[in-house]
Amino acid sequence: MQNRKIFMRFMKLQNGNFGENLQSVIRKNLQKAERKGNVLKHEN
Repeated sequence: MQNRKIFMRFMKLQNGNFGENLQSVIRKNLQKAERKGNVLKHEN
């Protein structure tokens, strides 16, 4: 159910300022992925 809430919120954002919001969401996700990657590198 949590995923559905997030999805609904995401859809509302898209209905608003589509391009900007999509870019910021992608950027945040990339930053998270990079951080995870860096942590994995440090552990090895």
